[in-house]
Amino acid sequence: MEGIEKCNLRVANFFYVDSPSWQYAERRRGSPYNMIFVTEGVLYMELEDTRYTVKKNEFLFMPQGSISRGYRGSEKPTCFYHVIFSADVPPNFLSHFTVANTANIRVLYALLTDVSKNVGYSQEIKNALLSSLLYEISYQHSREGYTVPKEDITIVEKIKVYIDNSIHRRITLNDVAHHFGFSVQHTQRLFLATEHITVKAYINELRIKRIEECLMSTNASTSAIAKKFGFPNPNALNKYYRYHTGRTIKEFHSKFND
Repeated sequence: MEGIEKCNLRVANFFYVDSPSWQYAERRRGSPYNMIFVTEGVLYMELEDTRYTVKKNEFLFMPQGSISRGYRGSEKPTCFYHVIFSADVPPNFLSHFTVANTANIRVLYALLTDVSKNVGYSQEIKNALLSSLLYEISYQHSREGYTVPKEDITIVEKIKVYIDNSIHRRITLNDVAHHFGFSVQHTQRLFLATEHITVKAYINELRIKRIEECLMSTNASTSAIAKKFGFPNPNALNKYYRYHTGRTIKEFHSKFND
């Protein structure tokens, strides 16, 4: 993508929204480029009088100078990456799109978000990382014509059922591959092509979801929940939960009970 190396990072953030009344603030004409990548839930966005429902693994690219705003609150917790940048030559993206494989894109977004807040990294390094992210999105975007065979989709659906039924133990990619008689590499390729996420990331997302369901719908102690999900003790459960969500179980309880 011509000119992509001339981009300049302004802000990179990750947002966890759990309030149904929250809406994306209005962005007025004259703003730099903005890009949103939703990793969970739904964002309801209006861009230049056109409304978009931006779902998991979908992007919304807001050109420089355009007007955008949220027009409706999300019904459930929504997570998304948000990058603001300037560029001499605009990226050649559609406004609303998805790509076949978001695994590398997720990694680059997470790294860019961390690096952008660290004063130890120069602006040149941040810009280079942003360029890598935009190049990866552009590359994946160029492969839009790829379609996943129906038989692969069927296998992945069976894998998802197996993971769901096994989520209460410390299931791994190796376990999944062995159960279906595939190699680890083949299993990962199938899953990535269909779900746009690695098996490990899917397992972690599902386990966090199930843990939170237990926290919200039962009076079980943290010790009981830890045992239910294969953790040796409550501290191990809390460490795992904090690593993947950025908050403690106690903080989740406080927000849920507000």
